[in-house]
Amino acid sequence: MESKPLQYLLGLKSDSLVNRVSELLKSLTVTKAIGAFIILFIIVPRAFDFLQNLFSPVFSIPGPLINKFNPWPLEIATFKGKSHRFARDLHRKYGPIVVLAPGMISIGDSKEIKRIIQSEDWAKRKRMLSSMFGIRYIRSLEPLMKSCVDAGVAHLNKLCDNPSKSTVINLQHFIHGLAIDTIGATTFGGSFHVVENGSHPLPSRLKAGMKISAVMQLISWIKYIPFLPKRDPYIEKFTFDIVDKRRKDAGAVKHQDLLQHLVDVCDDSPGSEFRTSDVQDESVILLAAGSETTANAELFTVIQLLKHPEVMKKLIAEVDKWYPPSEPDRVTECAYSQTGMTYLQACIDETMRLIPGQATGSPREASKQETLLGYKIPRGTTVFPNTQEAHLDGSIWEQPEKYIPERWLEIYSQNQTSAMPYWPFSAGSRICVGKNFAFREMHISLTTLLRKFTFEYVPGQDETTVFRIAQQLEADSYKVRVKKRF
Repeated sequence: MESKPLQYLLGLKSDSLVNRVSELLKSLTVTKAIGAFIILFIIVPRAFDFLQNLFSPVFSIPGPLINKFNPWPLEIATFKGKSHRFARDLHRKYGPIVVLAPGMISIGDSKEIKRIIQSEDWAKRKRMLSSMFGIRYIRSLEPLMKSCVDAGVAHLNKLCDNPSKSTVINLQHFIHGLAIDTIGATTFGGSFHVVENGSHPLPSRLKAGMKISAVMQLISWIKYIPFLPKRDPYIEKFTFDIVDKRRKDAGAVKHQDLLQHLVDVCDDSPGSEFRTSDVQDESVILLAAGSETTANAELFTVIQLLKHPEVMKKLIAEVDKWYPPSEPDRVTECAYSQTGMTYLQACIDETMRLIPGQATGSPREASKQETLLGYKIPRGTTVFPNTQEAHLDGSIWEQPEKYIPERWLEIYSQNQTSAMPYWPFSAGSRICVGKNFAFREMHISLTTLLRKFTFEYVPGQDETTVFRIAQQLEADSYKVRVKKRF
């Protein structure tokens, strides 16, 4: 039955209706107007979200009740850089499938993770980048990689001017600087000389940018804040200047690097699918992925070696076997190291198993209704294939939380690496296109450094990690003692 006010309004002619509505609006007090706004734009949407979450199939998935209605627990963990610990704790308590937030779940079952991450869901942009990371091309970059490592060795030689004494250095700063110089030399036409000069704003800016990106990835509403820049202004100018200079040099110098490939396919004409802003986007990805993630893996490997001196001793023996101390000037050959130095590869693999860069996995959005571990997953649900859970699964890995490189030697001998639930670079269509680049860089860097120097553990270092796009140390410094071997 219609209310009297509604009957009254319906009985009026259009001009009378307008007048009546105007009178009603005038009669509204500020308090009533605010109340109406709160009801219409806050309470009603929240009530709708509550009911939607209550009757969603996701509600039946294990996890804290608050996570099923409120994203704040995950958002708070993300702001703190602890989303990987947040997910790990939930899996320990609730099992292989958990609710992270409304519309977001995490999967810790290795079989389901493999099925999820091997689905095909990337397209043209990924294929274009993959074509630039072929084995033959990466092999051609070795001289540039070696030149950066040689500069790093020269820098450490200056610091270790007294062969009989050790010098304390910030290993994190050194390794990150070395990685940034390498990506500069191989991708952007020249080293940034971070190691030689001792400082450069780029490393800290990249780290801050990854922190912001991690927050925006999970808390999407932040991107709608007015006047919020898409990128750090420094990174924006830095990448624009690099691209602009490359274009201006086009007539005089023809570079054969990744940036040149991107510039060559760039087209700013209307309707183009790959413009200057896209080149900048890819440049940021190459800078971050090519330096930060590789440097973190390399840094964590050295830290594990320092904490396990028996492993370090065994690795040094392998290094000396392939590169005898009697031949100090012999050039480190990556292909030689990668095919023969299996214990070095085992140390790297074991580090990335324990401390994976993509700890929570790259999120996917369900394109249709799926069934995972017996639970219905609605279309549009964000699914995190949690690789760290598979890497620490006690039913697969013996003593999963211990650093045991020897486990990989047996895996290699049986040619079972690809069969293991081990995805530090993801897999399928989302596998990191720079995987081979990263391994080659790590082999050259680690082999050369271990040939030339002795590293010693300094107790009391903060080894807490945070997850911001990639897992990294929370502290800005990690000190070690270093001295020349010979």
